[in-house]
Formats: sequence, C-alpha cells, structure tokens
Amino acid sequence: LKAIFNSIFQSILKTKRKLIVAFDELQCLTDGHKNINNPNQNTAEALWFLMDQCLENPNIILVGIMNDGSKMPEPLKSRFERCIHIMKPVD
Repeated sequence: LKAIFNSIFQSILKTKRKLIVAFDELQCLTDGHKNINNPNQNTAEALWFLMDQCLENPNIILVGIMNDGSKMPEPLKSRFERCIHIMKPVD
C-alpha cells in the first residue's frame, strides 16, 4: 500500500507549485490501525509515511477532515500543526 500511495503522490511530492492536499473522512484511513486482525492495518502507516514526505515540502498544505476529531490517533494528530473543531449548525 505504501508503494501505491507513493506512486500516486510522486508528482505532488516533487512539485514546486503551491498545493492543498485534503483527506476527507480521514478516520476511515486510520480506524483500526492498532488492530492486528485488520486486513487494512498498513493503510494508516502508509498514510503517515506519505504525510511525512508532504511535510518536507513547504509548498504543500495538508488538510484532514474527520467527523470526530477526538478519535484522532496521536501519530496522526502529531502531524498537524493545528486542529480546528467546527460545530454542527443548529437547526
């Protein structure tokens, strides 16, 4: 999976242009990362690897979107400079 992410993001990682990379439903990529029985356990590690590479390029801004930020795993939270909580609109 790391190789797949890497091949998809090679042009992004090498860019000189300013980019915003948004990961929607981020919790889907990181849920179960500690569960050894999870067949997609390596997804979170591959994502973190990719994020670390993106953070080395000052032209890339990473945005992660989750429904419940309180469930964000610490390895993921540590890769973001800020976490912003937006309340649901009141009916």
